[in-house]
Amino acid sequence: MILLTLDKSLANYVADTLAFPAQVQKVVASANSEGWVGRLVIEVVRARQQSQVIRDFLTNNPDWDPASSAPFAHPCDTLRVFGGKSFIGRKNFRKFLKLMSAATGRKVLLITSEHHKVGKTYSTELVSFFSTYSQPSGPPVYVDLDDDEYGQRPDKVAAEIARQIGIPGRVPQPGAEQAPRSNQELINWLIPLNQAPDRKVWWIVLDGFTKILSEATQDFIAQLAQRIQSQPTFRMILVDYAYPLPLAVAAFVFKDKVSPIDRSEVEGFIATYFQQKYQVAPTPAQLTEFVDGIYEQLKQYVNDYPEHSQNQILLNMAVADAIELI
Repeated sequence: MILLTLDKSLANYVADTLAFPAQVQKVVASANSEGWVGRLVIEVVRARQQSQVIRDFLTNNPDWDPASSAPFAHPCDTLRVFGGKSFIGRKNFRKFLKLMSAATGRKVLLITSEHHKVGKTYSTELVSFFSTYSQPSGPPVYVDLDDDEYGQRPDKVAAEIARQIGIPGRVPQPGAEQAPRSNQELINWLIPLNQAPDRKVWWIVLDGFTKILSEATQDFIAQLAQRIQSQPTFRMILVDYAYPLPLAVAAFVFKDKVSPIDRSEVEGFIATYFQQKYQVAPTPAQLTEFVDGIYEQLKQYVNDYPEHSQNQILLNMAVADAIELI
């Protein structure tokens, strides 16, 4: 029943023969990987408000309490997403999400970087948080193009998007016609031109472009972006998409080039968090002490996890530790 409120079907995630506790674990794992676990928590809390077990869970895990996670102003300006993860910096990304939330304007965002492990994929966490507090909106539709045969099979990409959105029916299978023609049929099935104006807004995130994409899949993504640009109820984010887009799409795409987080962004994050918590700005000495502590903790994490030394998540972990002491 809870999944139905999220436009999800239990049958899409677990087998009927699976025992109930295992079913729950499977659903939670899928929600976490697809970016709608925060929305799932909100619905569970709403459906079980009198449950002492749920109350105890939120007491012991305040980072998952929807009441304490509500954004201060606009959801895109949040400092922390569900689970206690900090979202540092990304000024342009936040600005573009706000602009894309409007019914008119640009609907496609291209995220790129010259660096690895700087939080491009982590952007989905903020999209998930943003969509949770932006109604009516469905959970993000996340597809890793490196999984399965997505990179070579546009019909499989369309089928996965349809599964997460809840579109019924079978995906049209490619025939003998050329890819642009068969892809057009896929797009018309996935996002018909006669969309009802009161439908939920769906954010489609395509990630994982490390494998070579077939020309057919490239054409599908280009056609999908072009269709979304003209629709009020869809948005699309392409993470590290290096293939050319047709001018009709490229001319109306927001572009966010991600760089590693620098000290000034960490200082800004801590200063804003301190201000929101105590309604007063930290002194320069306090701010320096907090941030110095973060970078000292970061050194320790790099020593503990040398194989992840370039991963931005280590800095995020150090910031999370510092917040507990503020």
